[in-house]
Amino acid sequence: MRLCMKCRVIIIRKERMSMRLKEAWQETCKFIRMMRASEPHLILYLFLTALITASVPFITLYFSARILNLLMISQFEPAMNNVFWMIGLSGLLTLISKALNQRFIKIRDISEYKIRQRVIEKSYQIEYEDLEKTETLDEIRKADQGSNGGGGTGEQLRDLLQFLTMFFSMLFSLLFVALLLVQIFLSAQDKTLPLLSLGALLLVYGAVIGIGSRLSAKSGQLLQKMKRDNVHNNAISNYVGNLGMSINHGKDIRLFQMQELILQLFEKTLIGARFYMDWGTTNGRINGFILFLTQLASGMTYLVIGIIAMQGTIGIGEVMLYANAILRFTTSLVTLASSYNNLAYRYEYLNSYEAFIQRPNLGYEGTLPIEKRDDHEYHLTFDHVSYCYPGQKVYALKDVSFDLEMKKHFAVVGRNGAGKTTFIKLMCRLTEPTSGRILLNGIDIRKYDIEEYMQIFSVVFQDFKLMEMPLGENLASGSQVDEKRACQVLEEVGLGPRLQKMKQGLKTQLGKENGDGELLSGGEAQKAAIARALYKDAPIVILDEPTAALDPISEAEIYENFSELVKDKTSIFISHRMSSCKFCDEIIVFDQGQIIQRGTHDQLAAQPGLYQELWEAQAQYYRRPALKLI
Repeated sequence: MRLCMKCRVIIIRKERMSMRLKEAWQETCKFIRMMRASEPHLILYLFLTALITASVPFITLYFSARILNLLMISQFEPAMNNVFWMIGLSGLLTLISKALNQRFIKIRDISEYKIRQRVIEKSYQIEYEDLEKTETLDEIRKADQGSNGGGGTGEQLRDLLQFLTMFFSMLFSLLFVALLLVQIFLSAQDKTLPLLSLGALLLVYGAVIGIGSRLSAKSGQLLQKMKRDNVHNNAISNYVGNLGMSINHGKDIRLFQMQELILQLFEKTLIGARFYMDWGTTNGRINGFILFLTQLASGMTYLVIGIIAMQGTIGIGEVMLYANAILRFTTSLVTLASSYNNLAYRYEYLNSYEAFIQRPNLGYEGTLPIEKRDDHEYHLTFDHVSYCYPGQKVYALKDVSFDLEMKKHFAVVGRNGAGKTTFIKLMCRLTEPTSGRILLNGIDIRKYDIEEYMQIFSVVFQDFKLMEMPLGENLASGSQVDEKRACQVLEEVGLGPRLQKMKQGLKTQLGKENGDGELLSGGEAQKAAIARALYKDAPIVILDEPTAALDPISEAEIYENFSELVKDKTSIFISHRMSSCKFCDEIIVFDQGQIIQRGTHDQLAAQPGLYQELWEAQAQYYRRPALKLI
């Protein structure tokens, strides 16, 4: 009964080992396919580099053995010929190995960059609606942690190269062991003692390899656990460490005297070093014991090979050759096990790359082109549109029906959370209605090509972002800048004098994070965002709380001027400040996701309701004080 149980345990362990090896092979094949997609020649250089690098030591061993044997019998001229052959072949193969390795490193770095580029491109291909979901953001973070937490594709390729090099080294070692056995059978008169000695040596090596592999696997498991446990700690450490170099946080840190708090947080993250220290101590003991076993096996190797040599089966040169071949086999196998653990651990992270790249998009199916109209006559209709954010129960927009007449100026007002920004996101097709439909010139907008549809909108959101790149490229949203138009729109929004003060004009870098650029004030940044919307020259212009940093009078001036600038376009102003409404043809009042009022400023200001409440609450800020005459 006990014997049966032991057999079952052995069978289960073998099955598990087989499954792990199968999974490792499948993961390796998947990884290779992913890397070949970015750089087709990478795998060829990987195998060639590993094969030639592994062969160089054995060339030296082979010729060294021949030279030693020839010198022992005073064959000096043939010995010198072998010296030349050894130097020539090993030197040539070393040069080829170095050249291949350099080429491999270059292609590896390029492929790593391309993989990173594919992740970035994929993140841009994700529909904005999907991008807002928590699970999508988690996937992006996980893909990004594929390099930060696990070492990245470059480190994986480095370990894969080491793994293959050790694998080929083992094959070469086994080849020389096979030659030794053949030589014993062909040359030895009494084969019993050499074979028994060699068998005993193989048993010792089997024990050393078994124990070494298990200890190496244990060390790898500890390393994996240590890195997994420390991922969150690393993320906090990176964040806290970057705070000290962040311009965006610099003012708050100093004014609120947060330096001590941040330093305390950073010191707490240093506790993570304990994981490395604990692993380092354990790993040192394991490696020390493996080294002891290897040295013990080395002594046994020379003893057994010496016994075989004393039988007259092999010469002195072969003693060095076969002993070193067997020792290299052991070293290669232990290193191979360590590389395997690193590879297996890192696949856990690198899978997130391919999983993210291959994830399906929502898939916009529309293909209709947008009619190009010089008269900007695009008619938009909301037909019983409702929208509920993923994971939420309360609808942000409920049964909204609305016709947007072209070339009119609209103001959209309401309290926080009334549905104003959601209304704009649906109009721009950044998200899709939960129910209902939106029509452009009588056609459901989902039937239009998404990129063409978005071309008819210029939007300045309340959380707009200017990129840390040259001012002109910010306005043009590309590297091709119409400088005349860029200067014109900057002048129109009141940034002309600021542009003249910039040393490099439109080529001036914005921000300090990516170089020595210039910082714009909050108001200047908002004006630059408005200039970007004007530069695009789209038929529908939307301003969503774009002037929150300006005082009410300055904001009113901006809106007044902006109304003039977009007089031939359809414009929509969203603001909690009511000054924008006076310059609009029609006002739409939202409350709890529904349109509750529509009309002109004069009409709504005279009617009891939400608009009148909002207007009266802010009217005092829009009245310029009368000048007192003395």
